Parts: sequence; C-alpha cells; structure tokens
Amino acid sequence: MVHDANPPAAVYDPVAGFNMGFDFASGLLPDAAKLQAVYGIFANGVPVMDQQYMRPISTRIDPVDTRASCVMSFNKLIKDVPAMSDAQLIIELQGIGRTGPPFIAGWAFLNLFDAANKLK
Repeated sequence: MVHDANPPAAVYDPVAGFNMGFDFASGLLPDAAKLQAVYGIFANGVPVMDQQYMRPISTRIDPVDTRASCVMSFNKLIKDVPAMSDAQLIIELQGIGRTGPPFIAGWAFLNLFDAANKLK
C-alpha cells in the first residue's frame, strides 16, 4: 500500500516523500517461521534507491488450514525519489524457514507514478 505524504491537493514532493506500508500476509507455506520484505525502487531496470530490508517478523500457523500468516504492521517513509512514470517499487517477501534456507514467499511490482508523474 502506497500513500502520498502530501495533502491530497498538493503535487508530489520528493523531499516530503511518500509512505509505504505492509499490513498483513496470509496463505504462506507453513515452513515460514518468519517473514521479511526486501524492497527497492527501479526505473528502466536501474536502481533509484538502495535495496532495503524489513526486519523479520514471526508468523503464526492457522489451525484450520495449516497455512502461516503474519501481521507485519510496518510503515516506511520513502524520500528523495524523483517522480518518473517508469519508476517501479519492487517488493519480495521472503520466508525464513523453520528448517532450510530462506525462500521467496511472494513478490509484487507496483508502478509508482502515472504518465503525468503523479503518485498513484
């Protein structure tokens, strides 16, 4: 979820930035004891910001369907990202196993700006 840190009538300001939030993940493999997010912003495949990591958060197993879920409650203010219509926020969710190495639990590509360079 991406929210503009500026008032609704304001034009996007890279100095003020925008807020990104991770709320909840569900339907995870039960081997995921913890979940973390790795994210970055790219434009035409070139990094616009350094890759960032969210601290690992413990998951819980749903007794009914035996899948794992995680309440992430993580918000991050991202600043100094220029408005570019080709900028994408790329997020990878990584499961940290009860056994074995970390694994990809999910990912997303989000276009941040429209053709007029307004935050979506």
